[in-house]
Amino acid sequence: MGFKKSDAGFDIDEDEAKIVRYIFGRFLCGDIPNLIAKNLTNKGIPTPFGKSTWSFPTVKRMLQNEKYKGDALLQKSFTTDFLTKTRKSNEGELPQYYVENNHEAIIDSYTFDLVQQELKQATRRTEKSYFGKVICGCCDASYGRHVWHSNSQYKQYIFRCNQKYKGEIKCDTPHVIAEEI
Repeated sequence: MGFKKSDAGFDIDEDEAKIVRYIFGRFLCGDIPNLIAKNLTNKGIPTPFGKSTWSFPTVKRMLQNEKYKGDALLQKSFTTDFLTKTRKSNEGELPQYYVENNHEAIIDSYTFDLVQQELKQATRRTEKSYFGKVICGCCDASYGRHVWHSNSQYKQYIFRCNQKYKGEIKCDTPHVIAEEI
C-alpha cells in the first residue's frame, strides 16, 4: 500500500500514501494498532488487499515495513516449490540483503525509527499506559482504567480517580474517556 509499480521501480501513490501517513501519525499520537484498524474500518477505507475490515496484524506489519522509509529488505520470503508456487518466510535458510535508499520514501527515516523504537519498548501498548500518569486534581491519587458495560455492545473504557469510592475522603472529580486524555 502506498506504492505503484513503474518503469523505474516504485512510485508513490499519493492517495494510498495518505493512509500510510495516517497510520504512522496515529501510532505516534498514542493509538494502538487495534484502534487504528478499527478507525480505518469505520471510515470505509479498504485494506492493502482490498478487504473492508482492517486487523491488528495488518496495521502492525505496515508499521514495521521498511519500504515506507525508502529501504528494501530482499528475500523476506522465498518460493519452496516452483510447481505449486508455495512460499515460505525466510527464517535464515537464505541470506537477506538490506538496501538503503532503494526508492522514494513515504515516511521519513526519523519518524520510521521512532515508531520502531516505540514498538520495541512496548510489546503490547494499551490504554493502560496512562496508569500512574494522570493525577487527580482533588486528592492527588492516580487515575485508573475501569470498564463500563463490560458484557454489552456499549462496552467502554474510562479513567477515574482510584480514590473515588474508597476511604473516608470521597473524591468528586469526573471520569474521562481515553480520547479525552
